[in-house]
Amino acid sequence: ITLGTQGRFDEEDLSLRRADLFGSYEGDAVTGYLAYSFIGAQPIYGSIEDLNQLTAGASLKFDQNWTAYGTIGYDIKNKNVIPSGVAIGWADDCFSVLLSYEDENSSYAADNGSSTVMFKVGLRTLTSFNEPYDIGL
Repeated sequence: ITLGTQGRFDEEDLSLRRADLFGSYEGDAVTGYLAYSFIGAQPIYGSIEDLNQLTAGASLKFDQNWTAYGTIGYDIKNKNVIPSGVAIGWADDCFSVLLSYEDENSSYAADNGSSTVMFKVGLRTLTSFNEPYDIGL
């Protein structure tokens, strides 16, 4: 079990710009995390309001080489699920394959977000290749 906090402060007046509180658990077959984040407004990046969000994720190793993953984010102020995703992966000492789906329903952006399916192949000692594809949902 890990618990932690971190912060980012303004360089001039030391006001809080970002704060994170988080906890995680790592077992033999199950891992998970939960985090709360306060992110101060950043107008130069298009974020004109302070953000408060929760993020969580978990993985389950259900066979020697197979693992399933899931993540979700929640915008507390707007009461909206933001990014969420699921994935399944296979890996051994030399080779890995991952198939994932992510829905980026951002309440922070002008557009409605995107849905992406990604297939990733990794050759541990050489390279990795991934090809995301926006499915337009």
